[in-house]
Amino acid sequence: MQSRPAAPPKLVVLLVVDQMRGDYLEWYGGLFTGGFRRLMQEGAWFQRGAYPYLSTVTCAGHSTIGTGSFPYRHGMIQNAWFDRATGTSTPCTEDPSVREISYNKLTGIGDSAARMLTRTIPEQIRQRTRGRSVALSLKPRSSIPLAGHAADIVLWFDDRGGWATSSVFSPAPVPVVQRFIDANPIASDLGKTWARTLPAASYRHEDDVATERPPPGWTTAFPHPVGIKGGQPDLTFVGHWTRTPLADEYLGRMAIAIVDDWKLGRGKGTDVLSVSFSTLDVVGHGFGPRSHEVQDVLVRLDFTIGRLMQALDERVGRQNYVLGLSGDHGVAEIPEQNGGGRQTNQQTAEALQRALTSAHSCGIPHS
Repeated sequence: MQSRPAAPPKLVVLLVVDQMRGDYLEWYGGLFTGGFRRLMQEGAWFQRGAYPYLSTVTCAGHSTIGTGSFPYRHGMIQNAWFDRATGTSTPCTEDPSVREISYNKLTGIGDSAARMLTRTIPEQIRQRTRGRSVALSLKPRSSIPLAGHAADIVLWFDDRGGWATSSVFSPAPVPVVQRFIDANPIASDLGKTWARTLPAASYRHEDDVATERPPPGWTTAFPHPVGIKGGQPDLTFVGHWTRTPLADEYLGRMAIAIVDDWKLGRGKGTDVLSVSFSTLDVVGHGFGPRSHEVQDVLVRLDFTIGRLMQALDERVGRQNYVLGLSGDHGVAEIPEQNGGGRQTNQQTAEALQRALTSAHSCGIPHS
């Protein structure tokens, strides 16, 4: 007797952790008790996965995850590239033909997937099943490549301190998002302090490393203030907030609120919820992969993903959704910690110029 095919899931959940090295699960796995732990124990864990292309940056990685194809096909080859027509460097999602739709009364050039040459998996699911598609992140180059050319909610955090989408996705702020933002202003986190979640002895390596590069207002050691004491929710506060687990937790809470309000996973079609967590990326660039800061971001993100999965269990049912998690790229270790050093962009450019000049003087052609 031929068995009946399994029913399609009611909800597809796609999670990306920006700058998540594959070996973090092994390095720091003993710290995890929530979402990471559950996925490691109950899910299919691809321990030897790799991106077979050169430039593993945010836009290229998210586009590869979102489409299931490689940069030479989907076209999102970098975070930005030189545009010969305009003579400028162009961000991968920037689109002057559309306008920014701000949830905080900001204005500016919009973003879209106009440069993406293929459709995303969420696009295809949405079209075929008439379900809804939601993509959330701190960066447009993270949320848009997971959504594609059309979706019901595509949201990112404008670097000027407000949440935004684009007119290609919605002509006005989406009410469910606006209600959440109004009820949960990020300014309520002003004056908080990011301290280690676990006892200091739980973390590997050293905390206070001189070669780390914290943002203005922070030192290389915990704790880290969120904004200046007695200050305003200005760009200093925004820069701090996005570098703390508070930003990831905010996205997690927003995702649950949208699941509740829109009843994702409980309609006739298959809905898609995509969330890209960006805090690890900005923290990792400044503090390095061995830092206590990176470890604590992962510890708190483990809690956040665990809470999201528990909410989906309760609202949608474990048997009714599928969830996948990946990183878009990794990060190198701080060179000084490996006995190396750094060169500035100017030093690199000067070295290249000397090499080209020498080659030219020797009669070696170059373009």
